[in-house]
Amino acid sequence: MFHVRSRPRAIGVMAALGVVTAGSFARAETQVDSDLSIDAGKMLAYQAESQEQREAGSSERTRRAPDAEVKLEPVNVVADAQTGETPVGPYGQPAWTARQQRFGTTRAYVLPPYTFEAEAWYVGEFNEDTKPGHEFIQELKIGLPYRLQLDLYQMQEDPAGDDFDYKGTKVEVRWALADWGEIPLNPTLYWEWEHEEGRGGEEDDDAFEYKLLLAETLAPKWHWATNLIFEHSLRNDKQEYAVSMGLSRTLIENQFSAGLEWEYAYEDEGDEGHHDEFIIGPSFEWRPTPATSLRVAPLFGIGEDSPDLKLFAIFGFEFGPGYSGEGFGGPKATEIR
Repeated sequence: MFHVRSRPRAIGVMAALGVVTAGSFARAETQVDSDLSIDAGKMLAYQAESQEQREAGSSERTRRAPDAEVKLEPVNVVADAQTGETPVGPYGQPAWTARQQRFGTTRAYVLPPYTFEAEAWYVGEFNEDTKPGHEFIQELKIGLPYRLQLDLYQMQEDPAGDDFDYKGTKVEVRWALADWGEIPLNPTLYWEWEHEEGRGGEEDDDAFEYKLLLAETLAPKWHWATNLIFEHSLRNDKQEYAVSMGLSRTLIENQFSAGLEWEYAYEDEGDEGHHDEFIIGPSFEWRPTPATSLRVAPLFGIGEDSPDLKLFAIFGFEFGPGYSGEGFGGPKATEIR
């Protein structure tokens, strides 16, 4: 009897629990559906708002596009005027070394590649007790790649007491050891062969000259060069040792400079003895145009073996593909778009 009465009660309890559980699940499902409905509504509202913003931005860009179009005209920018210290050419050398020879007695470095210079020289010697002697030289300088330079000369002279006549020819080669500034004093090797016609029954003479060229920009507008020289003449086995130096100051940029130069030479003529010569004096350079120059150096002798006055006058003209027309390497107009 006990078991019969307990079973309906247990069944009733379990039925009640099932009703409660089913109600809970129903309420939870309803809450989830409600939350999902709210989130879906927010998402749709956000998407609609974003679409409106994108359309508005597109319309604004389309409206402003014509105003945003700006057409720039080309602008020509011209570099500052070149100075004597302006680096030019592939070797980075200062402009004063890329122009015609600054000094009458002293040379410096090499020309930029494919640059040419034609020069006409006058060298006069004047002494109180003899007739003056005159020498005329025509020189063509050719700048070559690899820091090389080739110079060709023709010479005529009128020695004191003699007639004007052809003197001979010279060929000169220079090679700079490095680009400018890579080695102190920018050393350059120089080799020259000179063939001189015999005069007064003398045989023709061939001479070889070797030089070490040194040059430096000491300060803005201050330019310095020196040469160490050895020459050997085959005809009479004459040897000459010499040193020359030039110092120049730019007074008017690209137009006028002035300075000082000197040269000392010791000649050993074997059985005929020896003599030494020292000349010193002012040096001037005037550039009437960017491509031309006139250099004058009246050098006065000191010592009994020296001339009273040795006058150098050199006119030069620059040309060739390596020459820009306003000095080597500039200034040039650059077009910016």
